[in-house]
Amino acid sequence: MKTTYSLYEAKAKLSEIIRLVRRNLRVTITYHDKPVAQITSIDKFPQTLEDQIAKFANDGAIILAKPKPFFKVMTAKGALKRFLDSRE
Repeated sequence: MKTTYSLYEAKAKLSEIIRLVRRNLRVTITYHDKPVAQITSIDKFPQTLEDQIAKFANDGAIILAKPKPFFKVMTAKGALKRFLDSRE
C-alpha cells in the first residue's frame, strides 16, 4: 500500500489519500523526491499545546529542557534593604 506521493500525484489522487488517512495511515507528500508534508487524521493530532509538545518530544523533533532548581539569591537577613539603601 502506497503512503508516499509526489505533489503531482497527490493533486490527482486526493480522494485516495483521504481514504488512507481515514484508515489511520499517515501519508507523506514529496517535492522533488524530498518529503515536505505529512497528512494524518485530525483525531491523531494533539489538541492542546501540552499534547503537541509531548508529541514533538516523543518523535524526537525537540528535546525538553530540564528545569533548573530555584535557589535563593540573597540569604543574609536585610541584604536587600542594605543594597537599596546603598544606592541612594
